[in-house]
Amino acid sequence: LVRVHDGGIRDGLVTQMLDEIGFRPQMRRNRSVEMLRQVRAFARRCRYEQGHSEHFARIALTIFDQLAAQAGDAQSPLWLREHRDLLHAGALLHDVGVVIDYARHHKHSYDLILKSRMTIFSQRELRLIALIARYHRRALPARRHAAYARLSEDDQRVVSHLAGVLRIADGLDRTHTQNVRAVAVRAGPRRVRVAVSADESPEVNLRYARRKSDLLEKVLGVRIEFQWRGAAVMDTRTP
Repeated sequence: LVRVHDGGIRDGLVTQMLDEIGFRPQMRRNRSVEMLRQVRAFARRCRYEQGHSEHFARIALTIFDQLAAQAGDAQSPLWLREHRDLLHAGALLHDVGVVIDYARHHKHSYDLILKSRMTIFSQRELRLIALIARYHRRALPARRHAAYARLSEDDQRVVSHLAGVLRIADGLDRTHTQNVRAVAVRAGPRRVRVAVSADESPEVNLRYARRKSDLLEKVLGVRIEFQWRGAAVMDTRTP
């Protein structure tokens, strides 16, 4: 069965051929590698806090992957591979604005990402990543914010969803000590339970994660609960 793309039948045939000979998965992997190379290069130019940002990204991706694996059909459009890549980029870059000023660093991160010239991303992708990073703290996404209001409804939902994941991950490393070593997520129809493994009491991090879970609760229509379940070793390989 040939899928007809906007570009015409020829593009559809090319896409089908790439699928059949196995090139498309390799192309996606290659793009992800180049994406991370460009993102990390830009983050280093902004003198990002590498330990926190890389750990923060691992927590965010762990939450995303576990929720994606348990998502029902109604929620499946939220958990695309494309969205995971946007989340990964936003997580690594969320604090780059600190190089300008801490107090408004979420807004500075937004501006810097938009002007970053990371060629791997389309302009749409850069806008989404910039907004995801912008909303990792302080105000929630709102239509009174011009940049958010200009997005399509689908892209507004993507930003809210991914920023919601980032806000929780940010809370779970509020202390910037990488104390939270692993996260286990169990999702039900009305409640999501997040069990945190940490070598020492993560109470400060859990308190901030609870405080910052409001956006993802709103997007998913669930209540999110957190608990500490003791020590564990977190997989530190790059996701």
